[in-house]
Amino acid sequence: MLRLSFLFAMVFCLQMGAGHATEVAGPARVVDGDTLEIGTQAIRLHGIDAPEASQVCQLPKGTWDCSAAAVNVLRAMVEGREVKCAGHEMDQYGRLIARASALCN
Repeated sequence: MLRLSFLFAMVFCLQMGAGHATEVAGPARVVDGDTLEIGTQAIRLHGIDAPEASQVCQLPKGTWDCSAAAVNVLRAMVEGREVKCAGHEMDQYGRLIARASALCN
């Protein structure tokens, strides 16, 4: 019975910890098309899969720098604004996987 109570307590504590979001806010620096940095925290934007740095994409009429295009779009969205990010987990590179919102300044 004691083991069952201990197991229940551990599961309960793990579930409580999993529900807490990590929040980071401040001016953001664009790293690539799906990654920001706020202070020292790297943030991987949840649900976004942008081209990798220096990746080019093939079009019927040639190639274009789709990586730079993704960076430029993200930069236009966050530049000059306070950005708030909230997430529940880290990826294998130590980045917070988070949803972001840009707050108008």
